[in-house]
Amino acid sequence: MKAKYIIIRKAKMEMPMVFSQFLLHSEVAGKSQITSAGFCEVTGDGKWRVGGQSTSLKLTARLEDAEILNTHLLKDAFEK
Repeated sequence: MKAKYIIIRKAKMEMPMVFSQFLLHSEVAGKSQITSAGFCEVTGDGKWRVGGQSTSLKLTARLEDAEILNTHLLKDAFEK
C-alpha cells in the first residue's frame, strides 16, 4: 500500500509520520517543522521505500528518509 509521509524535526531529532489518507499529512505538517515529505511503501523484503514529492508542502523525499522510516516505524501496519 502506498502512503504519504513527513519527517518532523523536533528537539534536534527527525521523526517520521506515515499517513494512509493523503490529505491528513498537510494538516499535521502545518503544526510542525517539516524537513521532507513524499510517498512511501513497504517493499517485498519488508523495508520502507520512499520517493516523490509532496506538492502541497513543496518538499521532496530525501535518500536518508528510508533509513529514518526503517529505524522508527513498524512495517506490519502498512504492509499490503
